[in-house]
Amino acid sequence: AKIEYSTTGANWTVIQAAYANATTNSYSWSVPTLADSNSALVRITVTDAQSGETEVDESDAVFSIDSTAPPLSITAPAVNELVSAASPYSIQFTSTDAHFGPTPIKIEYRENSSASWTLVADVASTSPYSWTPPMITSANAELKLTSTDLAGNSVSATRAFRLNATTPVVSITSPVGSDVWAGGAAKSITWTSSGLPPGTATSSFEFYNGSAWQVVSGSGGASGSIPWTVPTLNISGAKIRVTLVDGFGVSTQAISPAFIIDSTLPVVGSTTTGLAAGVPAGSTLSIQWTASDAVGLAANPISLSYWDGSATYISIANNVSNSGTYNWQVPPALINVNTKIRIQVTDKAGNVGTNVGSVFQVTDVLFGVSDIAAGINHTCALMAAGEVRCWGENGRQQLGSAGATSNVPKLVNVPASGISGLLAAGSTSAAIYPNTLTLWGDNAHGNFGNGSTSVSPMAPTPGVGMAADRFVLGEKIGCGIFNSMGNAICWGDNVDGMLGDNSTTSQLSPVTTVQVSGISDISIGVSHVCARRTDNTIYCWGDGAYGKLGRGSLTSSTVPVIVPGIAGNKVVTGTSHSCAITTLGTVTCWGRNTNGQLGDGTNNNSSVPISVTNLTNVVDLVASYSHNCAKTSNGNVYCWGSGFASTPSLITGVTQPSKLVAGDSHTCALLPNAQVQCWGDGSGYGQLGNGSNGQSAQSGVTVKHGNF
Repeated sequence: AKIEYSTTGANWTVIQAAYANATTNSYSWSVPTLADSNSALVRITVTDAQSGETEVDESDAVFSIDSTAPPLSITAPAVNELVSAASPYSIQFTSTDAHFGPTPIKIEYRENSSASWTLVADVASTSPYSWTPPMITSANAELKLTSTDLAGNSVSATRAFRLNATTPVVSITSPVGSDVWAGGAAKSITWTSSGLPPGTATSSFEFYNGSAWQVVSGSGGASGSIPWTVPTLNISGAKIRVTLVDGFGVSTQAISPAFIIDSTLPVVGSTTTGLAAGVPAGSTLSIQWTASDAVGLAANPISLSYWDGSATYISIANNVSNSGTYNWQVPPALINVNTKIRIQVTDKAGNVGTNVGSVFQVTDVLFGVSDIAAGINHTCALMAAGEVRCWGENGRQQLGSAGATSNVPKLVNVPASGISGLLAAGSTSAAIYPNTLTLWGDNAHGNFGNGSTSVSPMAPTPGVGMAADRFVLGEKIGCGIFNSMGNAICWGDNVDGMLGDNSTTSQLSPVTTVQVSGISDISIGVSHVCARRTDNTIYCWGDGAYGKLGRGSLTSSTVPVIVPGIAGNKVVTGTSHSCAITTLGTVTCWGRNTNGQLGDGTNNNSSVPISVTNLTNVVDLVASYSHNCAKTSNGNVYCWGSGFASTPSLITGVTQPSKLVAGDSHTCALLPNAQVQCWGDGSGYGQLGNGSNGQSAQSGVTVKHGNF
């Protein structure tokens, strides 16, 4: 048999010239790659080998020969297009062929080039096809479409794309909504992110100024920090926006909560007072201020420092609450230094407001004094903290320890706890404790009241012990006053009858009761004593020389005798004279007048009280050995007698003293500012306490602190 084909019906091409197995009824023909034809025929010619007869037969109908693969083009996804995982996606393609079957398109995918292909579907040639990708993330996924016609011609196309199953999130960690940032400050914008696909992420930044967004210079990655100089603005609605682009090019944003930018410095003003007069070294200065800020101050916003003339300020305290006051102990090292205080306040934004006060001098001044007492040539002061300091002569350790005289106060080694006041007379000093005295200095007359005339040369000695309401100390004796009984018990040298017990027997312990009742106050001179009773009558006893007992004669008395014609509010005694404040506010004196201490403008002695000239409204009075000083109701101080005129003279610079004390030739006043001023003669022993041995008769000089 001969087998032929024709694609036109006219020209035949031999497939097999002599097929020997014609009786098998089939022949396997490999169709050659021919031009496409829809008119193809097959013809078979059979020849009988015996007769030579032939039989020809053609295909009953034409058939098609198709040698062309169908065209195929993928239009979606685009190359490297990002496709969201688990979300419907339209795969788009074009493929046409005259000989397609119902599902000629095969769709497959793989995660990457090394993975196996996974069938998606066999679909019709009609585009698009909706595909829901799996929940995976891949930067190099591939899609493959294969188009096959009925002739078996096939073509494939692949498309690289990216598959994203992530949800990028960016979070701003600074600033936050509670932040208050200072304009001009160097801050950091910080952020974090999550849910990013593979690849490099980039971040950019913007700032909202209340009306528009502005680009912030700098860039970053998936997380991190960039420096930012905060604009100099005052706004409460500032925001930062971070735009993050992930490795797939997906953009996401975060906007910070509104925060505050504060470019205005807080305001601080000093209200500290008393600087113009100088501040004592070692004292506690109350630094005072007011501070405010529109946005608000930081917690514990106050910093305090001082300037001592050096290049920098020295810290006093930091992180101080805005209470408006801080107690600063002024360093003793600043004595005589011109200084000033700087107050700085920090607001919530970190802005710092500064107040620098005026220059003031740190002075060497004894401060914090609560009581004073004076002997012949020394004075002692009780400090608020319970310390005792004394200055002046020290020949009998009246300054509290062995050593030379001192023209500035020296610390006395006595227990600070429990001291209620001080006493001094002659060369003896004492600290008053509940029901007892501790004494130092001269005990030659037994005036310690402890049964002895000995004294420790190096330290104060416990003295009299009894529950008196008030103690009084003299050069030779001491007394305790009992208010409830109205009497006094005295001890010490009784040669002149000063114990008032109708004897001249001395007592080293407090055993003798003064023979007068109703005593409210006692003043002890060198050789005589005077007392004021609760009915304002005055009694004196002891040596009567110069008429100092006021009884109209020079007679001595070992028992109290009344001073006639006086109603007194207070009585005081000097060496050989006495004075009293009358209930009318005038002063009357009697006794010796050699130095004009009776104040009447003469030097004539008087054994009866005579009025001091031109002195009224007197509220306090002290007497020394031969001079007196008085305080009037307007706070002025007047002195007369030795070192002064024979009539009262005003002491300048001393006003409103709370207490006056007098020594032999000096007087001291405790002032309302808890400082001490002294005047008179300090040339012998430095008893003015101002660091020199000079004199100041008519004006007060301030006692120095001296030894820290």
